[in-house]
Amino acid sequence: MESLFLIDKNDNVATALLDLDPGKKTILGEVKSAIEVKEKIMSGHKVAITDIKEGMQIIKYNTNIGIATKDIKKGEHVHLHNMKSNYDERSSKMDLTTGAPKDALYK
Repeated sequence: MESLFLIDKNDNVATALLDLDPGKKTILGEVKSAIEVKEKIMSGHKVAITDIKEGMQIIKYNTNIGIATKDIKKGEHVHLHNMKSNYDERSSKMDLTTGAPKDALYK
């Protein structure tokens, strides 16, 4: 079963179709190939399919969805810990595990 989906041939990330453990995974989409996933990645999350340098665009749907905040190696998880969204400024202030906002005080 294909475990990653590449939406557009110009994308530099693919989407996990199921929870992934490290190892070789198949990419389904315009360009069918394989990639070595480097870490555990949850279903629906992004995986770099090429090395992405800090400051480079994160491309998904053939659209710039964000900017890399540090170097991301091919096969690594792409999420809020290493990118900043172009569409959701608040996402950079969320706890990576719980999703709770870190910029608001709750009592």
